Amino acid sequence: MMEKHKCLISITYESFENIFLDKYLDDVLVIIDEAHNLGSWENINDKLVELDQVLLLTATPTNDMFDITGFETIYDYPMREAIGNGYVTDYLINLPIVINDKVDIDIPAELNDLDEDLTMKSLFLISGMLERGSQKCIVYCGSIEECIAFNEIFEKVCSRYHGIECWTDRINKDTGKKKRDNILK
Repeated sequence: MMEKHKCLISITYESFENIFLDKYLDDVLVIIDEAHNLGSWENINDKLVELDQVLLLTATPTNDMFDITGFETIYDYPMREAIGNGYVTDYLINLPIVINDKVDIDIPAELNDLDEDLTMKSLFLISGMLERGSQKCIVYCGSIEECIAFNEIFEKVCSRYHGIECWTDRINKDTGKKKRDNILK
């Protein structure tokens, strides 16, 4: 496959947007990681078809990703198989009860000064962890700012309401491998 190309470029979707959207590349194999994020760009398919050959990589393909790009799946590795082969850790997802578009969690008076949404999420999370005896949890947030706010509120919920200490940290695209490994340990 590489013999016919003069160049191989392996990038994330963000680099593709920043570097290649206004350039034409001939005889190049472009590999784009986190490709599920490409769908948010207007006319992305026009640029993808201009490239000689493209390989899109994603662990979380969106339902409309193939409609947007017109590409086909050439390799699929299901999560259950990856867990069974020991490449991915199995995990349990716990969701709160939602009634009339609202999570049914009462916020105690000592937490009324905190953001309502993040406080309810924190109360749900720590209550479930304590009930099940879980000591570790990974939370996915929509932005770095939301993650920082969630960590602060989660720590306050733990100390003010439950009287327990906790430790939080965050990982994002700028977190180095060594720090990421330490955080996960």
